Amino acid sequence: MQATLNGVLQDDGGEVCTCWFQWGLTTDYGAETAITTGLVTGNAFSAIITGLSPGFTYHFRAVAQHRYGTVYGNDQFITTPPDPFMMTLTDIQLLRMA
Repeated sequence: MQATLNGVLQDDGGEVCTCWFQWGLTTDYGAETAITTGLVTGNAFSAIITGLSPGFTYHFRAVAQHRYGTVYGNDQFITTPPDPFMMTLTDIQLLRMA
Protein backbone atom coordinates (compact mmCIF):
# COMPACT_ATOMS: atom_id res chain seq x y z
CA MET A 1 0.00 0.00 0.00
CA GLN A 2 1.02 3.58 -0.48
CA ALA A 3 -0.17 7.06 0.48
CA THR A 4 0.48 10.55 -0.83
CA LEU A 5 1.36 13.19 1.75
CA ASN A 6 0.69 16.82 0.83
CA GLY A 7 1.86 20.05 2.41
CA VAL A 8 2.00 23.79 1.79
CA LEU A 9 4.77 26.02 3.12
CA GLN A 10 2.89 28.63 5.16
CA ASP A 11 5.74 31.04 5.96
CA ASP A 12 9.27 30.91 4.59
CA GLY A 13 10.63 33.47 7.06
CA GLY A 14 12.13 35.39 4.15
CA GLU A 15 14.37 32.51 3.06
CA VAL A 16 14.15 29.76 0.45
CA CYS A 17 13.31 26.48 2.18
CA THR A 18 13.63 22.75 1.78
CA CYS A 19 10.68 20.64 2.91
CA TRP A 20 10.02 16.97 3.53
CA PHE A 21 7.94 14.64 5.70
CA GLN A 22 8.84 12.44 8.62
CA TRP A 23 6.64 9.38 9.06
CA GLY A 24 6.28 6.08 10.91
CA LEU A 25 4.12 3.95 13.18
CA THR A 26 4.67 6.25 16.19
CA THR A 27 5.43 9.92 16.80
CA ASP A 28 9.10 8.93 16.85
CA TYR A 29 8.54 8.66 13.06
CA GLY A 30 11.76 6.90 12.01
CA ALA A 31 11.48 7.47 8.25
CA GLU A 32 11.80 10.50 6.01
CA THR A 33 10.74 11.27 2.47
CA ALA A 34 12.91 12.84 -0.19
CA ILE A 35 13.57 16.56 0.21
CA THR A 36 11.89 19.16 -2.00
CA THR A 37 14.10 22.23 -2.48
CA GLY A 38 13.59 25.84 -3.52
CA LEU A 39 10.26 26.42 -1.78
CA VAL A 40 8.84 29.78 -0.69
CA THR A 41 5.62 30.80 1.07
CA GLY A 42 2.58 29.26 -0.63
CA ASN A 43 4.46 26.53 -2.48
CA ALA A 44 3.00 23.03 -2.24
CA PHE A 45 5.06 19.87 -1.85
CA SER A 46 4.16 16.21 -1.70
CA ALA A 47 5.67 12.77 -1.30
CA ILE A 48 4.51 9.21 -1.83
CA ILE A 49 5.23 6.76 0.97
CA THR A 50 5.18 3.08 0.09
CA GLY A 51 5.34 -0.27 1.83
CA LEU A 52 2.45 0.50 4.18
CA SER A 53 0.73 -2.46 5.81
CA PRO A 54 -3.05 -2.81 5.88
CA GLY A 55 -4.90 -1.90 9.06
CA PHE A 56 -2.17 0.24 10.65
CA THR A 57 -2.06 3.86 11.74
CA TYR A 58 0.86 5.89 10.43
CA HIS A 59 1.96 9.21 11.88
CA PHE A 60 3.54 11.95 9.80
CA ARG A 61 4.53 15.60 9.96
CA ALA A 62 5.94 18.15 7.56
CA VAL A 63 9.39 19.63 8.11
CA ALA A 64 10.68 22.93 6.70
CA GLN A 65 14.26 24.10 6.90
CA HIS A 66 16.38 27.06 5.82
CA ARG A 67 19.77 28.37 6.87
CA TYR A 68 18.43 29.82 10.12
CA GLY A 69 16.63 26.77 11.43
CA THR A 70 14.13 23.94 11.16
CA VAL A 71 10.42 23.92 12.01
CA TYR A 72 8.12 20.93 12.40
CA GLY A 73 4.44 20.70 11.56
CA ASN A 74 1.86 19.15 13.84
CA ASP A 75 1.55 15.39 14.02
CA GLN A 76 -1.04 14.01 11.62
CA PHE A 77 -2.05 10.42 10.99
CA ILE A 78 -3.62 8.14 8.44
CA THR A 79 -5.01 4.64 8.92
CA THR A 80 -4.69 2.20 6.07
CA PRO A 81 -7.74 0.10 5.25
CA PRO A 82 -7.81 -3.52 6.39
CA ASP A 83 -6.59 -6.16 3.98
CA PRO A 84 -9.63 -7.28 1.98
CA PHE A 85 -8.06 -10.68 1.35
CA MET A 86 -7.39 -11.48 5.01
CA MET A 87 -9.92 -14.05 6.21
CA THR A 88 -10.51 -15.94 9.40
CA LEU A 89 -12.04 -19.39 9.66
CA THR A 90 -15.40 -17.84 10.50
CA ASP A 91 -15.33 -16.13 7.07
CA ILE A 92 -14.92 -19.40 5.18
CA GLN A 93 -17.86 -21.59 4.41
CA LEU A 94 -16.82 -25.23 4.05
CA LEU A 95 -18.31 -27.10 1.10
CA ARG A 96 -18.52 -30.86 0.89
CA MET A 97 -18.61 -32.53 -2.51
CA ALA A 98 -21.05 -35.42 -2.76
